Amino acid sequence: MTFAFLVHPRANLRTDMARLWSPLGLLPASVYDYSLRKLPIKPIKLACVTLGANNSPAGHLILVPFGARHLLSDPREGSKKVSAAVSRAVALGADIVGLGGLTAPVTAGGNALRNRTDIGVTNGNAYTASIVHQQVQRLLLTAPQGRVAIVGASGSVGTAVTRLLARDGEATELVLVARRSARLLRLAGDLKTIIPIRIGTEMSEIINCDIVVLLTA
Repeated sequence: MTFAFLVHPRANLRTDMARLWSPLGLLPASVYDYSLRKLPIKPIKLACVTLGANNSPAGHLILVPFGARHLLSDPREGSKKVSAAVSRAVALGADIVGLGGLTAPVTAGGNALRNRTDIGVTNGNAYTASIVHQQVQRLLLTAPQGRVAIVGASGSVGTAVTRLLARDGEATELVLVARRSARLLRLAGDLKTIIPIRIGTEMSEIINCDIVVLLTA
């Protein structure tokens, strides 16, 4: 089984384009801004991932030709470019594609790709939630009070991390922060835990917490 993973240029277009070829870092950022917005640039295969002594092909890194600001300001066009990158992954023989960076938010966590039957799609949220949960567990071993704040608690990753921490019962308090209180209330009501739960919509809620988990885009 082989995979593909999608990445995209970040805010500093010159720096990231120079990673492809160092002379590209000499061009003004405005050139890249125009080119990525206006030119029909196809997805770019950045690298091949190999495993073992025989260097058996395992996966590919594919560049979506749209910068971070482009994806945020024009998510509809960004979604089209992500779909084209997924098609490139299929052409490369990948069985599953991971949505890296902002390629997950612009496709509604991959929901915009749900009708594709030619490849599996993962937004990586389950993996992210698992890793964050493990990190918080380690930090709780040395946290003086054991209070944990989760900013973005009502999102997909935030909800999963919240449920895992509530199940463990290792924190002394969970502070759930998000923009909409209604979703926080539903989440808090669903938790089966003895840990005190506090919710809020302002960042000031995290004051006096030992650990703050930021799970926002």
